[in-house]
Amino acid sequence: MSSSPEKSKVGKKWYRNILVYGLPAVVISFIYGFNPLNETLLSYWELTGKYPLYTSEKLSEANTPEKPLLVVIGRIFDVSKGRKHYVDEGDEVAPYKGFCGKDGSRAFATGDFSDLGFTDDLTNLKPSQCLAILDWIKFYQNDPKYVEVGKLVGRFYDQRGDPTPALRQFESCVEEGIAERAKDEELKKMYPSCNSKWSKESGSEFW
Repeated sequence: MSSSPEKSKVGKKWYRNILVYGLPAVVISFIYGFNPLNETLLSYWELTGKYPLYTSEKLSEANTPEKPLLVVIGRIFDVSKGRKHYVDEGDEVAPYKGFCGKDGSRAFATGDFSDLGFTDDLTNLKPSQCLAILDWIKFYQNDPKYVEVGKLVGRFYDQRGDPTPALRQFESCVEEGIAERAKDEELKKMYPSCNSKWSKESGSEFW
């Protein structure tokens, strides 16, 4: 049974709208760092309460050279599309492989890429260091190459996927870092930096 002319017109209108408005919106979102796939998955997980949870054992099994899984503050990202940075190839040592298969969040702030440095223990981190970790979370969340796939049960999320006191402490540390950054920016506006030099011939010069 053939469709009516009215239905055909409606279908063509929807198709045209998708091409005219939908595709450019997706392209623009990727260019400017908004990852619609991540946002869609996150929204679905939040609405349904079915956020994928990984135990340490499950994460260890799921993390493979073909599908490296990076963890930062208990949030798990599939970084397969950037695998050269996370998986050794021949004599090439991947610089960030220590972040995969376990939560090595502290190293994002300290730059200590030793076995001891890759830990989720954030004890005594400065607010500016917590803010640095947050910047990395935003990077993985917004880069279209990477997809968030779940949460790691442990220090930052409990068995139900709810935030733990450790996560709340990290969030408080981040808030302090944001306040400090805002204060520094305000001071820079009030007292802009300048250059100076002194010579015997011309004395002191400022610019």
